[in-house]
Amino acid sequence: MNQSIRSLKDEEKTTETIQTAKSVIIVDVEHRTVTKKFSSAQAFHNELEVYRFQPAFAPKLIDHDNHKNLIIEYISDVTLIDCTDSGRDFRAIAELHKAIHALKTDGQKVLCHIDVNPRNYLCRDNRWYMIDFSDCRMDLPQVDTIHFLLHLASNYPQEVFRQAARDYLQTFSPDSFDKTCWHRLLQSWIRRFDRRRFAYRQIEPTREAWINRDWLDFKNREDYLTKIFPDPSPFA
Repeated sequence: MNQSIRSLKDEEKTTETIQTAKSVIIVDVEHRTVTKKFSSAQAFHNELEVYRFQPAFAPKLIDHDNHKNLIIEYISDVTLIDCTDSGRDFRAIAELHKAIHALKTDGQKVLCHIDVNPRNYLCRDNRWYMIDFSDCRMDLPQVDTIHFLLHLASNYPQEVFRQAARDYLQTFSPDSFDKTCWHRLLQSWIRRFDRRRFAYRQIEPTREAWINRDWLDFKNREDYLTKIFPDPSPFA
């Protein structure tokens, strides 16, 4: 999604309509609802599939027409990208990813969020929520991990990014790291990520983004452990 549901900065404004590539979103602050009108039946059913699980990490589903429209609870706080340093919790985001992956599995594949733009993660009362499931599909869990880290690599300076990546990746078992799979997916998603950002927003990666990406291209398991677990680790 090009533009996600955002917290409204103007509290006097009670409704806001947002046009995206796949839907029209009507945010009604007064009634605490968000109505999503999808142009694609597939996107609607992808979204509805997640809400039918009634996951704790998502807004509550209020109603739907089983066709192209649904109404969900309005989450009224800032997104991950809007948070100050002290407000960002990348461990919590990792837990959200693990939660959606656990909803549905098929061999090595899991239900992936896919649209892991930091604006799709909202905080209310120190609790994090995930939104926008229209791109969800079965894939390797590393797809969400790498795609999310690429967003962070493009948004934060080196030291902030590296600590964010450590906080995020430390929530996963080191045994889950597979160098061959990681390198293949990283290169593939870098190409996709750059194509999409240029197509929609004419943004090209900065030098710092490339430095962050290079840091993510772990040479082997030892390099991974050294970067992500810099303190003496029982996994070495």
